[in-house]
Amino acid sequence: MREIRWLFPALLVLALLPAGAAAQARGTISGRVTDAASGQALPGATVTIQGTTQGAVTAQDGRYTIRNVPTGSRTVLASTLGYATLTETVNVTAGSATTVDFALQASAIQIGGLIVTATGQEQRQREIGASVGSISTADVPLATVSSPAQILEGRVPGVEVLPSSGTTGAAARIRIRGSSSISLSNEPLLVVDGVPVNNNTDAFSYGIGGQSLSRLNDINPNDIEKIDVLKGPSASSLYGTAAANGVIVITTKKGHTGATQWHAWSEQGQIKDVTDYPNNYRYVGTILTGANAGKTTTNCNILARASGACRPDSLVSYNPLRQNTPFRTGYKQTYGLSASGGTERTTYFLSGAWSGTQGIYSNNNLNDLNLRANLGTTLTQDLTAQISTGYVSGDYQLPYNDNAVEGFIGGGLLGSPTSKNTTGGYYGYPMEYRKSFELRQSPNRFLSSLNATYTPMPWLSIVGTAGLDVTNNEDTYTILPGVFPSDVDPDYAEGQRQVDAVRERTYNATLAANTNYGIASDLTGATSIGGQYRRESRAHSFAYGQGLLPGTKSLNAASHLFQIGETNRDTKLAGAFVQQQLTWRDLLYVTGAIRGDDNSNFGQDFGLVWYPSVSASWVVDEEPFWPKNDIVSTLRVRGAWGVSGLQPGFRAATTYFNPVSAVVNSAEVPAVTIGGAGNTDLKPERSAETELGFDAGLLSNRLGLEFTYYRKISKDELVQRVLAPSLGLSSTQWFNLGEVHNSGVEGTLNIHAVRAPMISWDVTLNGQTNHNKLVTLGEGVAPIIFGLGGATQRQQEGYPLGSYFQQPIESYSDANGNGIIEPDEVQVGDTAVYLGQPFPTRELSFNTDLTLFGWLRVSALLDHKSGMKLYNATEDFRCGALLNCFAIQDPSAPLADQARAVADYWYSTVAGYIEDASFTKLREVSVTLSAPQRWAKLARVNNLSLTLSGRNLATWTDYTGLDPEVNFAGTANFSTAEFLTQPPVRQYVARIDVGF
Repeated sequence: MREIRWLFPALLVLALLPAGAAAQARGTISGRVTDAASGQALPGATVTIQGTTQGAVTAQDGRYTIRNVPTGSRTVLASTLGYATLTETVNVTAGSATTVDFALQASAIQIGGLIVTATGQEQRQREIGASVGSISTADVPLATVSSPAQILEGRVPGVEVLPSSGTTGAAARIRIRGSSSISLSNEPLLVVDGVPVNNNTDAFSYGIGGQSLSRLNDINPNDIEKIDVLKGPSASSLYGTAAANGVIVITTKKGHTGATQWHAWSEQGQIKDVTDYPNNYRYVGTILTGANAGKTTTNCNILARASGACRPDSLVSYNPLRQNTPFRTGYKQTYGLSASGGTERTTYFLSGAWSGTQGIYSNNNLNDLNLRANLGTTLTQDLTAQISTGYVSGDYQLPYNDNAVEGFIGGGLLGSPTSKNTTGGYYGYPMEYRKSFELRQSPNRFLSSLNATYTPMPWLSIVGTAGLDVTNNEDTYTILPGVFPSDVDPDYAEGQRQVDAVRERTYNATLAANTNYGIASDLTGATSIGGQYRRESRAHSFAYGQGLLPGTKSLNAASHLFQIGETNRDTKLAGAFVQQQLTWRDLLYVTGAIRGDDNSNFGQDFGLVWYPSVSASWVVDEEPFWPKNDIVSTLRVRGAWGVSGLQPGFRAATTYFNPVSAVVNSAEVPAVTIGGAGNTDLKPERSAETELGFDAGLLSNRLGLEFTYYRKISKDELVQRVLAPSLGLSSTQWFNLGEVHNSGVEGTLNIHAVRAPMISWDVTLNGQTNHNKLVTLGEGVAPIIFGLGGATQRQQEGYPLGSYFQQPIESYSDANGNGIIEPDEVQVGDTAVYLGQPFPTRELSFNTDLTLFGWLRVSALLDHKSGMKLYNATEDFRCGALLNCFAIQDPSAPLADQARAVADYWYSTVAGYIEDASFTKLREVSVTLSAPQRWAKLARVNNLSLTLSGRNLATWTDYTGLDPEVNFAGTANFSTAEFLTQPPVRQYVARIDVGF
């Protein structure tokens, strides 16, 4: 990485320029930001000095103070989401205190908000040529969400949040503008307070059937001020070799000048399983043929009776998930307290919250403690610093489910109604034994960032950021001895214990110099130069033992089958970037940038990789030629092109060895085998994206319309080629071979439907499409076949990634009129064909917010997704393998259901179970009652509110399985199916907020 090491000394020289020669007298700007219509304060609004990094955030009363402002003419800008940006020009004199108040007009179009960029500066949205989605948590009813992923659901076009399970604590997949990588993760880069942090969505050491935990969920939504989403390479190129999947930028809450403002909240809620699970069926009959003729059978199914093998007598059914239920009514409770305030030199935000959640199973529980301390300080008139720290300590317990015989859903749906007196109707063994598996994670995570800004001259600022993300997990698996009878499972009966210690570290340091200067009377420039160093490490060790001493959980009590293991991973990245912006009359902005990266995961024969970008933004409505009118009040056109990347996996470029033991002269000795054949020419995957769009404010900005078209081309995709055994190496080797395309449109329509003194009603419609295509896997590479059962999905050229392929059911008919579809009455194709893809190609969300009389607020989120299929493997397995579904047992079942069951059982095709998974969900509804100010004063508080909310309240779909959003493989890259997965649960929460 020696090529860019010169950058940090150069920046350090700039940072240490003597301030004395350029020092000048300073003044103070203060004031208040209010709503122009109501006069009410707007807390959380941002006020900045244009062309500098100086600024402040308004307190609860809307007041702000910016200190140490250089003298002279200064343009002050105030902005907050949902309002039009306003600027005022003032003259600052030495030692003076200048007052600037802002009355912001509500606006359905937002182009003046501030976005934190990779250079460490805040940039106005109007200057950025790429589409950036922004969410303020002040606009989100926090009672309806329990994770940052749920905040994003349905609120940012181009962002797909794909929940995998209703298991409390389970992770979700997040895709921004589709999936781009065949082999690497498609999750976005996560940045918190300017620092890239761990975003592992498979953060649990044990396979519990499919689900896992996500490190994104460690972040408390109550501590978040704003989330910005950089959707693709055109916006994220300066983040380099990590950002091809987009970037989620989380900004936590900061302090403000003034007296301490306290905020306390509490949530109490119920969690319920509301799924209508199918019964298990068996047809009792009499055997008519063979040696057992005349005896009773419990499987006189439609195929047996059609062939004359049995005579049906009676249909029996049982539903163990309802009649011998494992479910309970879960309970959620949260208690939190925060304080913010400060002096002219130092501001602070402190918060602490404890949350305890009992899921719908007795062995599904979450408890966590979140602490945060954010401190901002003015060290000198030229130097400011912001320290952000967060700590989470948790105790998480997840149950088995999905592709695991120990799961509750699998045990219930695969059971037989004739076994209710022996196993309670469950498959294998009774439900009570499934409660005895204890799988826990105890994370301790510390997030810290230091952002310092040195402004020796009004036109120059040096921004340095250092960050640390430390996560220590202890994952444990325990089954106590004596719980399982030895005749049910002898291994479980003697007890088992495994302990995994996982230590993850992310270190980050960024230094950037930013300048602003005039070129001509109407032309200004801004130049940024910087560098970044990031290191990520992971150490994992585990120990396992079996045969526990009764009365203890300790590994010391294990007697045999001992196993130990250890893995380590260390990745380093160094990058340098330069960005140049030209601004003409503060209306036209053209920005060009380039970043160069070196990475320890690159092949040793591959050097730096370069990521260029260019963007343009033109605020047309402020041009003199634009006719001022109320129809098109605001108009901005924009475009961007950029390149970003993804680093190869750890050791993919390196030939490495695995330790083994070998027997030499009748004695075991240490030895090695080749673990992987590295490719010294390996380079990162590169994604280049072009986007074009516009933002328009219509009807005096009562309607806001945003539209974007994008096309992303990802090349140098990593693909494994099979190696000849004669080489004596590993069986495969990584090469940069593939190419993937994504394209689509995104749109947002914001409507201020009603704006009156006693009522306001806002409606937001978000829509998006995505068309994904695997263009090539590389010459000579056969389609990659995978998925549940080993052959349901493919990576095949000319089709979307993860596509479903099966031999199709071409036709069926009840030709003999006996009411049963027999094997010769089903026609199945000879060749597997494309049946659809697992990810939505279209999404439309409807978000409404109604406020009445200033004290009643009603919000709702309706989400529609379509264009995808889902493999209903649950019903497939029930009908084709266990033979306990209605369609295979009873001829009164619809012929279509019989046909797919017969095709599965007889011809081994699951095409009939790959179903249209389009759906519409009522995700959230909340009602907030705010106490009138006089009531609050009687209670000696500043504000008081009660919110009642519900989540996952209704689903409309033609999908016949448990739920069209679940995935047995959790957050797996592409493997997607419903297989014995816990469906989404319904949640009701009451939340009280008190400010004082």
